[in-house]
Amino acid sequence: MVNKKICILSFSPIAIDSRVLREIKVAQDHFKITVIGYGNWQIPANVKYIKLIRNRRNFLFLIR
Repeated sequence: MVNKKICILSFSPIAIDSRVLREIKVAQDHFKITVIGYGNWQIPANVKYIKLIRNRRNFLFLIR
């Protein structure tokens, strides 16, 4: 049983960010994973996903 935890935070849409998807795939066997990010994607069974809602206020913050 895996007791270690990791949180992956992504400011890009996860479905099109291959770097983030690779990190999730590699970490799956070693950690309990929580992913925080934008967009819809195929969430693996052992991953908790916290979906951020992109709105005008937080989007403007990201492009500064």
